[in-house]
Amino acid sequence: MHFASFVLTFGTLFAIARAAADCQSTHGVVSTSVNLNKCIRQNNNQLQCATNPSPFFSNVCQPCSMTGTILSCNCAGVTETIDVNTCVFNDNGQLNC
Repeated sequence: MHFASFVLTFGTLFAIARAAADCQSTHGVVSTSVNLNKCIRQNNNQLQCATNPSPFFSNVCQPCSMTGTILSCNCAGVTETIDVNTCVFNDNGQLNC
């Protein structure tokens, strides 16, 4: 599944990586978002899919950017990438891990 639009926001006190998309549900298209910190982890400077990992990848890997569905982050001086579509799915109009 491919999502057309993603938006990343990073908080000032701690990083919040939020992806937003318009998703199909049984009631039509709805706008939804998910905190990517609940879906992606940093392990040995690599971004990997995970459910509720700790610590949050966005506290370890910064800056991050999104091109299409590819998330790119600087993790300890190394640029790591992951396709968010491998970690996030549309659950009847809600983005989930």
